[in-house]
Amino acid sequence: MAISEEERLELYRSMEHVHGRRVATTLMGYLPPVGWADVARQSDLAALGTELRSEMHIGFTQLSARMDRFEARFDARFEAVDQRFETFDSRFEAIDARFDAFEARMNSKVDQLRAEMHEGFGAMRTDFAAIIAAQTRSTMLLVLGCVLTVAALAFALARFP
Repeated sequence: MAISEEERLELYRSMEHVHGRRVATTLMGYLPPVGWADVARQSDLAALGTELRSEMHIGFTQLSARMDRFEARFDARFEAVDQRFETFDSRFEAIDARFDAFEARMNSKVDQLRAEMHEGFGAMRTDFAAIIAAQTRSTMLLVLGCVLTVAALAFALARFP
């Protein structure tokens, strides 16, 4: 049975009158602020604990199942992403192979061009050497002719003054 605040106050004043303020305050501190029906007993707490554990177990089981479903979905998505990456890897490998083949062809062409240039420059050197030799011969003959002409003129001037 719950007592009202008025009844509590009356009880306090009565105890204060009989036992004094300190004892009355101490005894009132031991009384629950509500009725005894609202105070929990050990068995009530034990039953509540059992019920709470049961609800928590059910909740954790449901949460675990839900997390397992999420994990399965994520695994499936990651597997799909991994497969796409493998597809990209194979495509990149094909592109790398094409670049390697192209590079080999280009290296072959560059080597061929170098050989042709070397051969061409060698022929040009030979041709230039022949042209320079012929030109040098012509220039030497011209200079020799000039020197002989000047010598003949000098001789003629010296003999026929």
